[in-house]
Amino acid sequence: MCSSLGREYSLESPATRAGFYTLALVEGLSGKADFNRDGVVHFHELDVYTRLRVRELSRGRQNPTSSRPETVRLFPLAKR
Repeated sequence: MCSSLGREYSLESPATRAGFYTLALVEGLSGKADFNRDGVVHFHELDVYTRLRVRELSRGRQNPTSSRPETVRLFPLAKR
Protein backbone atom coordinates (compact mmCIF):
# COMPACT_ATOMS: atom_id res chain seq x y z
CA MET A 1 0.00 0.00 0.00
CA CYS A 2 1.40 3.38 -1.01
CA SER A 3 -0.02 6.80 -0.24
CA SER A 4 0.41 8.19 -3.75
CA LEU A 5 1.58 7.45 -7.27
CA GLY A 6 5.25 7.97 -8.13
CA ARG A 7 5.03 11.51 -9.47
CA GLU A 8 2.59 12.80 -6.85
CA TYR A 9 3.09 14.35 -3.44
CA SER A 10 1.56 12.85 -0.32
CA LEU A 11 -0.50 15.74 0.99
CA GLU A 12 -1.40 16.71 4.56
CA SER A 13 -4.56 18.03 6.13
CA PRO A 14 -4.07 21.48 7.66
CA ALA A 15 -6.91 20.74 10.09
CA THR A 16 -5.48 17.50 11.52
CA ARG A 17 -1.79 18.00 10.64
CA ALA A 18 -1.76 14.41 9.39
CA GLY A 19 -1.35 13.04 5.92
CA PHE A 20 -4.54 12.44 3.96
CA TYR A 21 -3.52 8.80 3.59
CA THR A 22 -2.91 8.36 7.33
CA LEU A 23 -6.24 10.02 8.08
CA ALA A 24 -8.03 7.70 5.64
CA LEU A 25 -6.31 4.61 7.11
CA VAL A 26 -7.33 5.54 10.66
CA GLU A 27 -10.91 6.26 9.58
CA GLY A 28 -11.09 3.04 7.62
CA LEU A 29 -9.67 0.85 10.37
CA SER A 30 -12.06 2.42 12.87
CA GLY A 31 -14.97 1.03 10.86
CA LYS A 32 -15.74 3.38 8.00
CA ALA A 33 -14.25 0.88 5.54
CA ASP A 34 -16.59 -1.91 6.65
CA PHE A 35 -18.67 -1.70 3.49
CA ASN A 36 -20.49 -5.01 3.96
CA ARG A 37 -21.29 -4.19 7.63
CA ASP A 38 -20.06 -7.54 8.97
CA GLY A 39 -18.13 -5.92 11.81
CA VAL A 40 -14.74 -6.65 10.25
CA VAL A 41 -12.57 -4.42 8.05
CA HIS A 42 -10.88 -6.55 5.42
CA PHE A 43 -7.81 -5.57 3.40
CA HIS A 44 -9.78 -5.07 0.19
CA GLU A 45 -12.33 -2.86 1.96
CA LEU A 46 -9.60 -0.68 3.47
CA ASP A 47 -7.92 -0.43 0.08
CA VAL A 48 -11.10 0.82 -1.59
CA TYR A 49 -11.93 3.19 1.27
CA THR A 50 -8.47 4.79 1.39
CA ARG A 51 -8.37 5.25 -2.37
CA LEU A 52 -11.77 6.99 -2.46
CA ARG A 53 -11.24 9.05 0.70
CA VAL A 54 -7.77 10.33 -0.23
CA ARG A 55 -8.96 11.31 -3.69
CA GLU A 56 -11.85 13.18 -2.03
CA LEU A 57 -9.63 14.94 0.53
CA SER A 58 -7.00 15.90 -2.05
CA ARG A 59 -9.51 16.85 -4.73
CA GLY A 60 -7.98 14.26 -7.05
CA ARG A 61 -4.36 15.36 -6.62
CA GLN A 62 -3.30 12.27 -4.66
CA ASN A 63 -4.05 8.70 -5.70
CA PRO A 64 -3.11 5.84 -3.35
CA THR A 65 -2.16 2.52 -4.88
CA SER A 66 -1.71 -1.03 -3.64
CA SER A 67 -0.83 -4.45 -4.89
CA ARG A 68 -1.49 -7.91 -3.53
CA PRO A 69 -0.01 -11.12 -4.94
CA GLU A 70 -2.69 -13.56 -6.10
CA THR A 71 -1.41 -16.14 -3.63
CA VAL A 72 -2.31 -13.92 -0.68
CA ARG A 73 -5.97 -14.37 0.21
CA LEU A 74 -8.10 -11.49 1.42
CA PHE A 75 -7.77 -11.14 5.15
CA PRO A 76 -9.30 -9.20 8.05
CA LEU A 77 -7.42 -6.23 9.54
CA ALA A 78 -9.69 -4.88 12.27
CA LYS A 79 -12.90 -5.59 14.15
CA ARG A 80 -15.41 -2.90 14.95
